[in-house]
Amino acid sequence: MRRDIIIALVALMALCGSSVAAAGTARERDERLRGYVDATQTADLPFRQPLLGVNAELTQYNEQELAQQLDLMKAAQVHWVRQFVRWDEIEPQAGAYDWSAWDRIAAAFAGRDLKLVAVLMNSPEWAAGEASLAPTDASHRSAAPDDPAAFARFAAEFSARYGQTFDFYQIWDEPNLTAAWGGYEPRAADYAALLQAAYAAIHSADAGATVIAAALAPTTENTALNISDVTYLDDLYRLGAADFMDAVAAKPYGFDRPPEDYTVDPNVLNFSRIVALRDIMLEYGDGQKALWASAWGWNSLPADWTGAPSIWGQVTADERVAYTVGALERAEREWPWIGGMILRQWQPVAPPDDPQWGFALVDQRGEATPLLNALIDRPQVNAAQNGLYFPANPYTRYSGVWTFGELGADIGWINDSQFEVDFVGSSVALLLRQGDYLAFLYPTIDGRADLANAAPRDPNGNAFINLRSGSELPELALVAVAQDLGNEAHTLHVVADRGWDQWALAGIAVSSGDLAAPYNRQIGVALVTAAVSLVAAGLALARINWSPLWQRLGKLWSALGGVGQLVLSVVTSLAVMIGMLLTWNDAVPNVFRREPVQLGLALVTAGLIYIQPHMVVTILACLVLFVIVYHRVELGVMLALFYAPFFLFPVELYLFAFPMAELVILITAAAWGLKMVQALAPKKANFTPGPSPEGERELASPPNHLSEMGEGEDASRR
Repeated sequence: MRRDIIIALVALMALCGSSVAAAGTARERDERLRGYVDATQTADLPFRQPLLGVNAELTQYNEQELAQQLDLMKAAQVHWVRQFVRWDEIEPQAGAYDWSAWDRIAAAFAGRDLKLVAVLMNSPEWAAGEASLAPTDASHRSAAPDDPAAFARFAAEFSARYGQTFDFYQIWDEPNLTAAWGGYEPRAADYAALLQAAYAAIHSADAGATVIAAALAPTTENTALNISDVTYLDDLYRLGAADFMDAVAAKPYGFDRPPEDYTVDPNVLNFSRIVALRDIMLEYGDGQKALWASAWGWNSLPADWTGAPSIWGQVTADERVAYTVGALERAEREWPWIGGMILRQWQPVAPPDDPQWGFALVDQRGEATPLLNALIDRPQVNAAQNGLYFPANPYTRYSGVWTFGELGADIGWINDSQFEVDFVGSSVALLLRQGDYLAFLYPTIDGRADLANAAPRDPNGNAFINLRSGSELPELALVAVAQDLGNEAHTLHVVADRGWDQWALAGIAVSSGDLAAPYNRQIGVALVTAAVSLVAAGLALARINWSPLWQRLGKLWSALGGVGQLVLSVVTSLAVMIGMLLTWNDAVPNVFRREPVQLGLALVTAGLIYIQPHMVVTILACLVLFVIVYHRVELGVMLALFYAPFFLFPVELYLFAFPMAELVILITAAAWGLKMVQALAPKKANFTPGPSPEGERELASPPNHLSEMGEGEDASRR
């Protein structure tokens, strides 16, 4: 008897601990890796682009200064330069253009390995319509034009003039804020109309253009003045804006939080907020477009700063360097869907006391800040890493006859077509256009066929990939070439055998390994442990004589009396309600402590160390309430009626605090159902038979005795 109790307790502790470990690890994985994608496991990604860029005001420099600044940007491994193109300055009168400043900028970019992102915005007064009646300050200039077609004509003129030098255009900036929409109420429909007109105009003038939607300002507001970036993007998709934008953009400032803050919540402003926008893109099936970080970073002002305070939070200079570098590393490792990450700001054009200087890479004296020096000192990227790459990329070399186009790379008609790609990672895959044709690819890794371990082998031991699809229909498939290599530098070499005119090679995917794998392994071990513990606990519990316990509980229940039982049920239900409010007070239940789960520690402590105290109270209170209602079902009905007036509207249980009326109804229904099952089942099925018929009768009788106590009390009073 005692041994069975010990075994049952140990098994139940292991069951609880392993269950908590599995659930807690799953929660930690889902929170820590939200937004993470292994590029070798899905092709629902944009092609990888260089990350680092800067926002700049290039018009402040003369020709010599501009050349020096661009060279310094290149030394810092900057690839993108984001610059406002102010329509009101270029076309102050309808049809009269002043291109002088932009001719100089375009000439400076010619021949340099830098890409400019031109942000078209600001309406001249002649085009602003009602916006020209706004206050006389400069705010009205950011109002949208009265006629989107006027802006489209300007966009077409700009892209036609500079399309040979610039290919990336962004339409407006922060249209979800009143201050950036000319003082007028921001409406997604108004911006969508402007975007649609500009998109068509730019693509008609520059066929190779990439049109990026406006960068949305991070805000938690949803008012007539400002609209949350999350809400605004969802509105744009509902309006069909996906058809006239080649990429989406956000401004994931870090504020006071480090880049390792993995919270993704519409009510939280942090670097991870950009993941919420990516989720919306996936919801609307737009995963193959890039999501740009058009302005981001951490603001760091001197300790003796006397100017206006920063509205973007505040960190130290050392934190700014560490956070920025860490953010770049995180984005490179986890977010292959991200486009350019354009820091704010190279060198602001602002008064000395403006907090924008907290973002500067070049300070007011024209000297490099610690962050700029850190970016210059970062290791150069010389190989493909974590992402899906277009076949024509800086890390892939081709030999033989190949043709390149929008579809990728087409194998030549002479049997000498080969390519090799340098990559750093542990897995590599090829995005292939397979179909009803006979052709093969023969891959090797570092000159060895055996390292191409994810590909089948021919009789000679050569790894190969068959380009004939299984269905013999055209398919775009991501085919694994190698997995679980050392996470280091490798070279993939591929020899093509036939397959011309099929555009077989559509992409090359690289990964440093699946970050979810360690979590999944621990979840698997925990689930196996839970299953074994459940069997052991069931066998041990079945051998225990429960009669003495039932008798003690019966005496205790009788001693409470009808009033005491009612009071106990009310107090227990209140404990459940409070626990639920503390646990499900948000979209993400606050069940587990915010710390990594260790399986061994969870088993030893029955998982209690990882569960929030209020969740423990909730579980215990629910169990006690279930026992109470089991013995007096009418108490459950009374509680449901009591709580019903407080929850007049239906609430989704999995989103908010559980409505007590619905929860009590569920508990009451479960308790009543169990009583019905026991009433219909043979007596011997209620409890495990004891050593004698007398023992069996003792074990079977307590439940009936307990269930009748309340009725006895009522009968005696009657």
